[in-house]
Amino acid sequence: MLSPLLIGIVISISVGIAVPFIGNQRVLVGICAALLGLVLTVIYDLHRRVDRRIEGDDDRSTLLAAVDDTRWLLKDLRDIATSADTVLAERKNKNLFTGLMKAKMDDARSYMQDLKRGRIRVPAGDKTTMSEQLELVRKTVHATTIPEADTDWWLSTAGESYLERNKKLIKDRRRRVRIKRIVLWEEWVEGFETVIEQQQDAGVELLFVKRSKVTDTRLCTNMAIYDGTSFNEVAFNFDCKEMYVEYYLDPSDAQQALARFEKLEGLAKSEVPSELLTPPGGTPKGLPSMPAEAPDSADGHHKTGPPPVPPPGV
Repeated sequence: MLSPLLIGIVISISVGIAVPFIGNQRVLVGICAALLGLVLTVIYDLHRRVDRRIEGDDDRSTLLAAVDDTRWLLKDLRDIATSADTVLAERKNKNLFTGLMKAKMDDARSYMQDLKRGRIRVPAGDKTTMSEQLELVRKTVHATTIPEADTDWWLSTAGESYLERNKKLIKDRRRRVRIKRIVLWEEWVEGFETVIEQQQDAGVELLFVKRSKVTDTRLCTNMAIYDGTSFNEVAFNFDCKEMYVEYYLDPSDAQQALARFEKLEGLAKSEVPSELLTPPGGTPKGLPSMPAEAPDSADGHHKTGPPPVPPPGV
């Protein structure tokens, strides 16, 4: 588009040349009116250009102010911008990728906006954030665990490493973090008795609640609350398979979760339920099996009264 300055110069020169040759006053008025309309159009276009320039300057200023103290973010944004500019400027098939580029940027923007709101969703199996949160804890961790969903993980390398971090926090003399974990159980799960031993050895305070005894289903969730300021909650499907972990970074959300935990704690007991230590039809762990008693008579029935006296010489 032509520069407004160039258009103004052309109009001025044209009017200066045309006026001496125009004798009809009406024609001259018509030309002036037309030129006035053109001038107003140029002024409007110039105003729009100035507004866009100011808006662009504001965007650049906001962007630089936001990333000025975060050098890695500035570098990444620079690489993204220069790469996008190269693709859009040089590639003949750029239209094939413009939609994909915008979709990726939309995903990144949505992710950062979720973080800004204090809520973020992490894919299933990624416990990195949960483990790193432990390093920030100063006083308390309130958590729940569901044997059917968590036993395999607790017995895995990742679970043992996480429990070891629990133990270090509890033993750390500078912080003395208190970790309280409620077991939301329903029936015996193979291997969970080992989990109970490991948790108790680490110094974790275990409490037990049978899920069928909890009338408010909102309390039966798998969560961990850190210092009452942030928490995460695991979402499962119908097969008890983990789908994702939702992280809440707003202290008000964490306080609501803590209130739910305290309600659940009011229903909990510190004694380990025998059902968790005993497989159906089995013997509780730690109790020796009693040998089967042989019948005293040929018909297979036990006799009552004192034991028989052996004959002389036996």
